Amino acid sequence: MAIVITAGFGNRKKIGKTIPDRPLFSPGDFVADGRYQVIAVLGEGSFGQVYQVRECATGAIRAMKRARHVKNRRLFASELKNLSRLQGVPHVLPLCDYFVDDDNSDVIVTEYLDGGNLKGSIMARGRLTVVEAIGVLDQMTQALSVAHALNPPILHRDIKPSNILAKKVGENRVRWYLSDWGLAVDWRGSGEPVVSGTYSYTAPEVWEQKRYPVSDVYSLGMSFYFMLFGRPAYEGGSTSIRRLQRAPDPVVIVPSCPPRLKILLEGMLTKDPGQRWSLQRVITQIRGGGQRPQGFAILQTRMPPGRLMQMKISENTMDFSWIPAGSTILPDAPVIPEETSEPRSPWVLRDNLWMARHPVTRGHFALFIRETGTITQAQKQGWGWIWDLQRGRFVMERGVDWQNPGFNQDDDHPVVLVSYQDAMAYIRWLAIKTGRLMFLPSQSQWEVACRAGGSSRHAILQETLPDQGSIDLDGIPIERPEMTPVQTTAVISPFAFANAWGLVDMHGNVFEWTRDRGTDGLDLIQGQSPKEDTVSEEISRIVRGGGWMTPSGSVAANCRGWVREPDGNNGLGFRVAGLALSWET
Repeated sequence: MAIVITAGFGNRKKIGKTIPDRPLFSPGDFVADGRYQVIAVLGEGSFGQVYQVRECATGAIRAMKRARHVKNRRLFASELKNLSRLQGVPHVLPLCDYFVDDDNSDVIVTEYLDGGNLKGSIMARGRLTVVEAIGVLDQMTQALSVAHALNPPILHRDIKPSNILAKKVGENRVRWYLSDWGLAVDWRGSGEPVVSGTYSYTAPEVWEQKRYPVSDVYSLGMSFYFMLFGRPAYEGGSTSIRRLQRAPDPVVIVPSCPPRLKILLEGMLTKDPGQRWSLQRVITQIRGGGQRPQGFAILQTRMPPGRLMQMKISENTMDFSWIPAGSTILPDAPVIPEETSEPRSPWVLRDNLWMARHPVTRGHFALFIRETGTITQAQKQGWGWIWDLQRGRFVMERGVDWQNPGFNQDDDHPVVLVSYQDAMAYIRWLAIKTGRLMFLPSQSQWEVACRAGGSSRHAILQETLPDQGSIDLDGIPIERPEMTPVQTTAVISPFAFANAWGLVDMHGNVFEWTRDRGTDGLDLIQGQSPKEDTVSEEISRIVRGGGWMTPSGSVAANCRGWVREPDGNNGLGFRVAGLALSWET
């Protein structure tokens, strides 16, 4: 069937009144004089509404995009114009129809792509392999090479993973299409540059009110980075991202990245547009002069569990252990089994991980504070929770924070009195410093790593554990009366009670934040289980591992509690983990 454009550019209706946000169509509604019937609402954003529709004459399933407000009409006119110029171009979202609705709203009808978008795919299933990512990159360069070769050229200006859509072709294959050409512009080397698109993927020169064809190369390179690493190179608000993009420092690419792949990323992500690779050079690099993408040789060797990797973080290093995918445990019931609703089903690691061998130290946290100027939750509010030996519980104390936790520490002690938000701020900073997707481990990831592939409730031999949770530099129990903890953390040492995968302090020293929400086990601050009629205003997170105040009988792989996100205390720290990359096996 021939493509029919039912309203052209020359006979567009003029609008002289303000149109409010339009209500959504409902499934079953007929539009365009009965030509299309709405099947479902696919999404609604700040610019438009997207529907799945059926073409009544043919039964074909289409996607229909409708302007949300009169202020968006210019974007829809631009998208229609660009899609019309790009009809038939491989890997450009195909335009099928266009009409002006009864209330003068612009409506664009395109082919319906049933595979979702690239961002959603990666968020649901994890980052792509190198081969998969190169395949997506190659298809996007095909679309852009035609757009840039037109007279005048079309710059997309909003390339990002959520604008790369998939169409299923066969059981296990997809074809990728570049969509959302509404921000695209004709480029003649002049005009009115506008900061458009999504901050994390915007080229640095765009902030200087400049744009070039290589600006699209940068955005495509950032999307390629997201495919490989599962995270944007820069995250945060517009101010912080702009500062990072305009800084002279290059985008951080992990040292383990295969050389040819690293060269490609560096070429696309060069901040100086005059030095950045052209689109043609990118195509040459990935195709090697041929018609199809060439293989990127990647030497892969299976790493043993617990293998050491050292990540350089400014003047410091942090040790990580390899935690292999497929590791499975059947978790024990918690220490107080009647106080949990957690089902005892197997926990299986889906992804290969790198997990820090020890909790974040004061020295590492101090570096983060110096570089970012972050003020912690305890510093903002002027008080924190500290353990009272006489009362045997946490109490509020003024003037305490991570630098003054109520006892002496040095840079090799685990940092404490950090809230969940403080820990997440550190992790966002660490991700930028290392070029990796970093996160707090889930409690299942934490316990699998703690047990190191075994079934014991203890990461190390139980008879080697001290009576309470603190262990000194050489792994010697601190002398103290039975069941009477000392009020101090212990120095972190790689020689002190490491489990089979090289992880230390999985038992005692400090409890550790996990990213899981819940109220299983005891409220660490109040020392009791949650009551059914008690509703917390703040979100609570599970903490694991036991602290320096925890009796040895409770320090086990299944030791858990929960803490409200703002409530850092001097027995709670955190450990970081990172997603392994596809070439790290």
